[in-house]
Amino acid sequence: MRASLTLLIWLAGAAGAAAQTSYLSKGWTFDEPDGASLYAHVCSACHQENGEGATGAGSYPALQGDERLTSTDYLLAVLLGGQRAMPALGRAMSDAQLADLVNYVKRRFAGVTDEPATTAKAAAARELFKP
Repeated sequence: MRASLTLLIWLAGAAGAAAQTSYLSKGWTFDEPDGASLYAHVCSACHQENGEGATGAGSYPALQGDERLTSTDYLLAVLLGGQRAMPALGRAMSDAQLADLVNYVKRRFAGVTDEPATTAKAAAARELFKP
């Protein structure tokens, strides 16, 4: 009886934890619907929530204050082509997700709202970085 009760408590906790998980990607694509969610669930693991980067098992550059982030083209190139140890994570995003993430990063870490990325611009950039 005690083992059954323990199992039920564990299952209830596991179900609650699963309900709190916002997104669980099912394969080689991300399911997050917008730039803020993508940053929180994908990018912040290395660049940190505040964009200040980190040093530990590797070195992850700060996004906060990086002047290169004012360029939509630069961000699309990094996300679709990768850079140094960063993989080309943008290849696992739709054009809309890619544009949303670029706009979020530009707005949050570079304070830029002009020259917004669009799905058309993301699609055109994707053509340049086809494997």
